[in-house]
Amino acid sequence: MRVPVLLLVAALAAPAWAGKLDDSSDAVHEGHDETSTSDDDDDSDSDAWSDLLGCGLDLCLPLLLEMIKDEGEGYFVRPPYRSSGQRLLLVYAPAPAAAAEDRIAAAALRSGAMPFAQWLSTSYAYDLAGVHRLALAGGLDTASRIGAQAEIVHYVEPQPDHFDKFLVGHGEVTLRLVQTPELVSRAALGVLLQLDGGDFAAGMQLAQDIEVYPWSPLVLTGRAELGWLGEALTLRARATAGVSVLGWELFAGYDLFGLNGAKTSVLLHGPLIGMRAWL
Repeated sequence: MRVPVLLLVAALAAPAWAGKLDDSSDAVHEGHDETSTSDDDDDSDSDAWSDLLGCGLDLCLPLLLEMIKDEGEGYFVRPPYRSSGQRLLLVYAPAPAAAAEDRIAAAALRSGAMPFAQWLSTSYAYDLAGVHRLALAGGLDTASRIGAQAEIVHYVEPQPDHFDKFLVGHGEVTLRLVQTPELVSRAALGVLLQLDGGDFAAGMQLAQDIEVYPWSPLVLTGRAELGWLGEALTLRARATAGVSVLGWELFAGYDLFGLNGAKTSVLLHGPLIGMRAWL
């Protein structure tokens, strides 16, 4: 009777001991099979990445230009819902021949908002297989639509006799595509880095995020990332719902992070909680 019980316990414990972070490191650093390591294959891989990037630009660039062709400037009321009837963003786009009283009203509107917004956030997520994730992020938005974001994520997985862990971080330039008081959306391009003990890997990623401010104090956010890190393709998605209270946004949601290497694929996903402060 003891043998089946021990087998059952081992099966239940297997996800926690499976070494998801070890598999993640393997996916990032593993090379291709020996039969595919010739210079010709390396050139074909580079050509494939170039073709993919060129195709993405051909498809996306006209759409991006269409979305940002207006001349509006976004001014920020922070924290969101600071005043009654106001959310995060005020859009100001005066006509060239605006009447004097309209210009005065616009100046008064600007005086109550700022041409930039800064924020810092921290979050904790738990993968359903036993991996812990602690993140620290920050961002800057400006009236010119150009901004920047950065994030550092620490992954930790308890093992029977040690802890597996590594750091993943990204820094990116953002472009605000959609700006209304109720909806803000940004596209981003940046670098992706991993530090795993003495091993280091780098890559790039494209990202799209969205923030919705339907009514006070509710804040809804979503983000999707696609890129590569070392030898692995990367995919990340997250969605949160939160409330803005006294300058702080408290949120909860779900986070997904996937790595697809030449021989190994790993998917980390689970619930998250966190907070964001507007500076």
